[in-house]
Amino acid sequence: MSPSQPPRRFDRRHDAGALYMLATGGLLMVFAMWWLYFARPAHTLLATTHQAHRKRFTWAYGHCLIFASAAAAGADLAA
Repeated sequence: MSPSQPPRRFDRRHDAGALYMLATGGLLMVFAMWWLYFARPAHTLLATTHQAHRKRFTWAYGHCLIFASAAAAGADLAA
């Protein structure tokens, strides 16, 4: 938007439905991410012996990908 144009105002008749759909879709996406994250219990993986070190390492550093995905989803909903 250029500085010479006035800011666009929210038109309640046309944009409310799209706003509700975006909010509903975002909420469903957050619930799905929550469900998938807690679908498998992690205590069995973390409480194993030292032989499962590679699995624990992958699980621990895999959270970087999970947190990045959650941040991207939040940025997408905010835009």
